[in-house]
Amino acid sequence: MEDISKKEDLQKLVNSYEMKVLSVLDSFNLKTHLLCDHLGYLLHNSEEFDKVSKAMLEYSVLIKEVILHGRRIRVFKLKESLTGKFNIPKIEIFEPKQGLDPSELRYGIEHIAFTVKDWEEFILKDRERLPIVKEGSVGNSLFMKTEIINTIEIEFRNDRLGEE
Repeated sequence: MEDISKKEDLQKLVNSYEMKVLSVLDSFNLKTHLLCDHLGYLLHNSEEFDKVSKAMLEYSVLIKEVILHGRRIRVFKLKESLTGKFNIPKIEIFEPKQGLDPSELRYGIEHIAFTVKDWEEFILKDRERLPIVKEGSVGNSLFMKTEIINTIEIEFRNDRLGEE
């Protein structure tokens, strides 16, 4: 797995990842305006979570910290967004859910999230064509996640993570 303790390494990882994301998005033929919100990144364990959290403070600011389903989640706003095909302003890191078989987890980039400009329009125009496998809400935040296509999972949100 890649080390994201340094921003340069994280940028390299994103550079290799985003072409796959564009390919998947193109296959959906979306009509809705999307704004990249964050990358979700799964770490192996609590020790790695603590190490990466500390290192990320060199190039980002912690904006949200929660415990959800028994695991710690932190959202960092980058001091300078990752750039390329997308402008990625935040990274969400999380520990594995307890009780899951580690061999079945997808460590590293777990998903990329986009904020949908008009959620209601998105539901009406684009929802049917998407392979959604999970829908949910946390507070006032609504989200949907696609099935994994070519190692890519896309999350669509009605708001910006850490700013809700």
